[in-house]
Amino acid sequence: MAKSTPEAPSIAPDVLAKYEPVIGLEVHVQLLTRTKIFCGCSTRFGDPPNTNVCPVCLGLPGTLPVLNKRAVEMAMRASLALNCTVHDHSRFARKNYFYPDLPKGYQISQYELPLATGGWLEVEVAGLPAGAGAKKRVGITRLHLEEDAAKNLHEGFSQSATKAYIDYNRCGTPLSEIVSEPDMRTPEEAYAYLTTLRQILLYTGVSDVNMEEGSLRCDANVSVRPRGSREFGTKVEVKNLNSFRFLQKAIEYERNRQIEVLESSGRIAQETRLWNQAEGHTVSMRSKEKAHDYRYFPEPDLLPVHISSAWREEVRRTIPELPEARRTRFANSYGITPYDAEVLTNTQALADYFESVVKAGAPGKAAANWMQTELLRLLKDLGKEVSDSPISPARFAELVSMVESDKITAASGKKVLSEMLETGKPAHIIVEVNGLMQMQDQAQIDLIANEVVTKNPDKFKEYRFGKEGLLQFLVGQGMKNSRGRANAQVLNQKLKEQHEKAVGDSFFQRYNLQQGASYSFCRLGTPPEPDLVYSDGKAGIVGAEITSTYLNEKEAEFAWQEARGKVGTGAVWSSGTIGSPDEKYKSQLAGAIHKKLDKTYSLDPTWLIVDFNYPLGDAKDAAEIVRQVALEIGSARPMPFAEIWAVWRVTNIEEIQFEVFRIV
Repeated sequence: MAKSTPEAPSIAPDVLAKYEPVIGLEVHVQLLTRTKIFCGCSTRFGDPPNTNVCPVCLGLPGTLPVLNKRAVEMAMRASLALNCTVHDHSRFARKNYFYPDLPKGYQISQYELPLATGGWLEVEVAGLPAGAGAKKRVGITRLHLEEDAAKNLHEGFSQSATKAYIDYNRCGTPLSEIVSEPDMRTPEEAYAYLTTLRQILLYTGVSDVNMEEGSLRCDANVSVRPRGSREFGTKVEVKNLNSFRFLQKAIEYERNRQIEVLESSGRIAQETRLWNQAEGHTVSMRSKEKAHDYRYFPEPDLLPVHISSAWREEVRRTIPELPEARRTRFANSYGITPYDAEVLTNTQALADYFESVVKAGAPGKAAANWMQTELLRLLKDLGKEVSDSPISPARFAELVSMVESDKITAASGKKVLSEMLETGKPAHIIVEVNGLMQMQDQAQIDLIANEVVTKNPDKFKEYRFGKEGLLQFLVGQGMKNSRGRANAQVLNQKLKEQHEKAVGDSFFQRYNLQQGASYSFCRLGTPPEPDLVYSDGKAGIVGAEITSTYLNEKEAEFAWQEARGKVGTGAVWSSGTIGSPDEKYKSQLAGAIHKKLDKTYSLDPTWLIVDFNYPLGDAKDAAEIVRQVALEIGSARPMPFAEIWAVWRVTNIEEIQFEVFRIV
């Protein structure tokens, strides 16, 4: 039976608030050189055990190390990218300790004269996205060079139960150790620091920072102190943090463990502890060594490292644009959000791909949306990174541009993208072969809209009578009927016009009966004309601008439900409690009219026809609301309408009825 994973010690919030964690990280990064730091053996990962070794990296007698210049340059590049001071003079030292993975009995590292010191990087805090402005600067104490140890293997061999196996291929791989100041105060800040550091190292190309292969390893130094105190508590080093998630969980556990010890009047031992992920806690490994335990002394077989200002500046020129600067430029230059910029600069390959797409002609925001919502999702399904994408930036830009220019619909664009990934064909060929070019002909879309209304009369009636969310259903039916080729925006407008025409026809049907007129629909208006144009053989033409009393879709949905007895007593509008229904409807009617008063129309005369939803009273009650609104509106200026009418709809009876009231 599997063991349950214990959580971090449970600490009451008031107790937790009494203490402040102090966190520093020591990060070991394998540098991306082809050969080891002091010999010519390959650093290639995954080769058979103990095949990339020689007398130098095995520490055999009589051998001498030779410093790899490329390793120094990579460490310099990392130092400069982290705002460190790269010193003119640094020196290697022997760090003496005995362990099976260290064949010489010492490690060549740097101690009192490291390569670089005094750096910093800024991290996002409080869970806010990049660009939100909540940043914290974390100091970097030092960055120094050293050689990696061999790898101990405790599982997977015939005698693993009683023996340890050692692969010396890793021994001598160049490492940069990056030691932060104890500036972090939460596990989340430590996570953000390591994430930011990893991204910078990736951008500079100094390491592949692959935690699974061991090219990025992290130890955390954790202590706690009473909040407000300036004195540091006793530091505990936590090892075996081989993932970002483990780092955060281990720090949280260790913080809580130390608080629990202090609250029980105990003392924190300065020690090294190991994170046991399977059981979810840290365990004591050994007492913490101090510098004198390692008996550091200068490495006698290596000369000091001298770095000229010319060499330093030459390396500085090789540093690419770093993530933070690129995020800012993307947001400013391409019209994308800080969140988009954060996602698209996650890796240099992703940022390069996006920028190439935009330079190939795709609009920035559209390219960002299509990359995040479609391309990256499909590549993930295929197990590919963007650097391995079978679609070039230029071809992806062509697809995005075709959608943005309305040559194909977004739905068709998704199908085309999938086929591009499968076949490698360009978008224009796939569109042509499959007949996906978007339907632009207005007459054709009119026919589709009419067909939708004819085949879905009940749904269209519900849409007309307040259930505005059904418009998307009707548009979806039209897109289905056109096999995704109809322009969705045009189809949406056509269906809205169907609704407006239904309101206008209902009004003039009742108006003609009341006034003995013979107005009939003539045509749709063309801006700056009103929505509709009606004509009468004697009176001539009149423009009709159509609007509704509903101010938002939620209120429309509520009224539709309420009118049919589908909501209970005490129900609430999206805009508040229904305390005075008539006042609410009066306010909506007046508001709908006021929204139209600042517009101008080229057709004279133009009437405003308001689709007035008032399901609570009878015609007398509706007339009283209209009278009160008329008093308010009558003196309004400007007044672009010759007449203003309300079409009152009675929706809570089986047979829908209309009445019309003149407001102005």
